[in-house]
Parts: sequence; C-alpha cells; structure tokens
Amino acid sequence: MHGIAVRVIKEIQELEAIAPAWGEVFARSETRSPFMTHNFVRHWWQCFGARQDLHILLAEDAEGPCAIAPLAKASRTIGPLAYRSLELIGTGALWNAGTGLADRSDLLLARRSQESIEAIIGAIHRLPDWDVLNLRGIPEDSTTAHMLDHATLADGHISRQRRWRSPYLPLPSDFEAYLAARGKNFRKNLRRKRQQLEAQGPVTFELHTASRDPALGLQLASDVCRRSWKGAAGTGLLVHESNRRFMHALLSDPHVDAFVAVLFVGETAIAYELGFHLDKKVWSYDSAYDRCWAHSSPGVILTAHIIEEACRCGMVEYDFMRGDEPYKLAWNDASRQEMEYVLDAGTARGRFAREVAFRARWRLRQNATLVEAKTRATGMFTHLSQRIRRAP
Repeated sequence: MHGIAVRVIKEIQELEAIAPAWGEVFARSETRSPFMTHNFVRHWWQCFGARQDLHILLAEDAEGPCAIAPLAKASRTIGPLAYRSLELIGTGALWNAGTGLADRSDLLLARRSQESIEAIIGAIHRLPDWDVLNLRGIPEDSTTAHMLDHATLADGHISRQRRWRSPYLPLPSDFEAYLAARGKNFRKNLRRKRQQLEAQGPVTFELHTASRDPALGLQLASDVCRRSWKGAAGTGLLVHESNRRFMHALLSDPHVDAFVAVLFVGETAIAYELGFHLDKKVWSYDSAYDRCWAHSSPGVILTAHIIEEACRCGMVEYDFMRGDEPYKLAWNDASRQEMEYVLDAGTARGRFAREVAFRARWRLRQNATLVEAKTRATGMFTHLSQRIRRAP
C-alpha cells in the first residue's frame, strides 16, 4: 500500500483500542497541545459525547499510522436553521456551558502531512449526513492552516477567520533575571501587591494539591470560582457541574499532567489556576480569584509564583492560551494566532449554514456590545439552569 487509507472510528471501544496508535502519532505530531491527547479526548467523550456521534479519522499507510483527525458530529441550530457539524473534539460549544473546552486543536500529523490532510478531507467528503466541517483553534503556522489557506483561495466552499490570539512567555532559567528585564515599575507593582496580601495574613501557595487529592484541589478551585466575577456572572468554567466532573476525571488520571494551584491568605483560598504540563511547558487553562480581594490582585501573585516555580523546574514556556487580555500581555507581548476554518458539504443547507452560522456570526463578533450581551445571556441561562436543578 503506497497510498494512504483512512479508517473511521465510530465507537468508544474502537477509540480505546487505537490508544497506542494515537500515542505514536501524537509523539511525532507537528502540532501538540493537552487537548489533542488520547486521554483528553477519551475523557471528553465519556463526559459529553452522549449528544454527538464519534467520527475519528485514522490515516494509515504501509508503515503504520500517519495522522488522526479527532472529529465528532453534532447537531447545531441557529434560529430556525438546523445543521450537522463535524468538529474537532472539545472545540464545539456545549449546550449547558455555551463554550468549547479545547482552546487549541488541530489534526495530528506525524508523517506525510500534506498527503494525509488530502486523504482525510477526501474521506470526510465521502461521509454521509453532514453539512459543515468546522476546524476551530488551528494554529496559524500549522500545515493544516497553510493547506486550508491555499484551498480557501481556490475553493468557494471554504471560509476562514482569524479568531484568537494566545500570549505566551518564553521562560528564562532564572525568574529574577526575567524580573530584572521587565523594568522597575513592573517589579515595584508586583512587590506592592504581594505586600498588600501579606498585610492581611500569611500568604502561602499550594501547587500540588490536585496530584495528592484531586477532589480537594477541584473543590478549592470551585469555591473560589463561585466567589469570582466570572462565577457571579455565571460564566466561570467550574460553575457547571458537568465541567467539574470532566476536570475531576482529568485531574485523577495519572497519565494527564494536570494541576490546580491555589493561593491562600491564612486558611482562606482566594485564587486558583488550573492547567497542564506538556513538552516542558505550562499551559494555563483557567483561573479566577475571589472578587472581594481584587484590590490586591491575587491572580497576578499566583501567576508570578507559578512562573517562578516553572523557571526553577527548567520549563521552557508559560502559555497563557486563548485570549489576549491586558493582564496576560502585561507579562509579555508575544502571542500566537489561532484560526477557524469552515468547509461546507456542497449542499444547499451546508452553504447556508456556512454563510449564516459562521460568516455572519464572525462579523457580529466584531461588535463588542453584542459580544457582551451574549456573555450576559449565557450567564443568566447558567444561573437559571442551576436554580431548576436545585429545586425540589
């Protein structure tokens, strides 16, 4: 077999069976993130897959696996329009949370990358009952992005949009050297905020609670999340019970290097950061702080401690991940771009879905007022859902 054959994985048992092949492809993949590991995908599917259909594509040649497209098919609606969307697992919105849980994803490409992408796209076109292929969170410099960028110019069935920027900080071997390079005002503000906290009681950090006791680490983070601005708005990651179950599965899995870091003043947890370690990098996934302590910026102090510890342990990068908020850019202004690509199936419904559900929404997202209104609506829906579940 000189060409590349594509096998479609549709059952959880098959997903379990290809774990060795997945690990082999991931180890050599051009793009790697915590959201592309077999364990993340497996746990995500076990927690959220009931409403979707598994469509993982495994590309193989005579030498073995070449690439993997970790896809699922979801039924989506926008107004009266219903359509079927093939999506990278974890990137699509969840019905009860309003957001996807995978910040960055891609096709896993280990060998014969361009041929594998062509074979996978060809196999997708042969699949029945889908309207759009939605590839979200693709790094701009990946082979997938380069090929789809070229195809977008020649194919009227593909649309693209620059979506999120993800700031990151290359880590020096010495945290003090980093601080020295940041300038006097940065160092002064960091010391002042730390002193403000210490004036309220002993400041301590726990970086490994989750590795010893995942339930305790998650409980501490969830309690802080509920007292945060995001928790009050109903948009915090950990306000959703389903998300907490999923994060507990990740934190409990010895093959997933996930962490919860907590900042205490006295015995009170006032800030947390949840993330992953992979490829000698810290991937900061979610964080929040008790809004009553906002004057002392506990989130900044916790991040500083995590970065200092990462330098000490020989980590090479701290990835702030999706979103270029000012508090991230204060640490460093380098960032990466993530893209979104939408390919329709060539049907009338597919073309209409691509135009209305994606291109039109991309334009609307440029309106900050509409984005804020959507965020408020999501939070109100979350609070209402929680009240209904708690009602006798």
